[in-house]
Amino acid sequence: MALTEFKQVYFGNLEVDPYYPCIPDCFADLCSGWTQETFRQVIMTMTRKGAAPIKLWFDSPEEMNVLSNKRQAIQDIFKTIDSGKVGRIDTMELFAPILISIQGKWETILANTMVIFGFGNEGEFSRDEFHFFLDCLFRGLFKLLIPTTPSSPKARNRRQPHPGRKVPSADIERLVSQVFPSNIDIVERSDFIELMSSNKEGNPVKEVCELIQYFHK
Repeated sequence: MALTEFKQVYFGNLEVDPYYPCIPDCFADLCSGWTQETFRQVIMTMTRKGAAPIKLWFDSPEEMNVLSNKRQAIQDIFKTIDSGKVGRIDTMELFAPILISIQGKWETILANTMVIFGFGNEGEFSRDEFHFFLDCLFRGLFKLLIPTTPSSPKARNRRQPHPGRKVPSADIERLVSQVFPSNIDIVERSDFIELMSSNKEGNPVKEVCELIQYFHK
């Protein structure tokens, strides 16, 4: 799904409504009460304070118990993310939506993004890492978000996520290039936060920031 189509489907079509929720109840239950600091502590526990990499796959709901003691929510979210019924889920497809959904300052969200999706130097963040984050975010949102439809209430009951969809790599790269010019592959983490935090009129970074912040709100 092209980025323009993605925006048409989701922007303005996500209701905060108990009868027509825009996310599965299990995802809301799992994230309920979490803050950015809570999630960071979960990550630190999983990685033994950064000594080990984040496991890229969960092969069963039981492996997800490190995230929470909400067993039913974990069971249900595993089934939701495992849309292809292969018996495992991509950890990052879950973590990226969690990251932008829970409470926290924008700068803290960005810092945690680099902690979770940064695999290189601790003081730097690369265009490939940012591309990976956005790709995981879109793939996770496709599996979780439930957009409304403009048709009858009866049709609204048949709304479904779009598992298996992806935003084309070229569209993601265009977003990445708003932060990383073609001749720059790596920036300091402090510089990345500054670039993503700028609100100056005409700043080309604004599109990617607004896209992430839209789902955070």
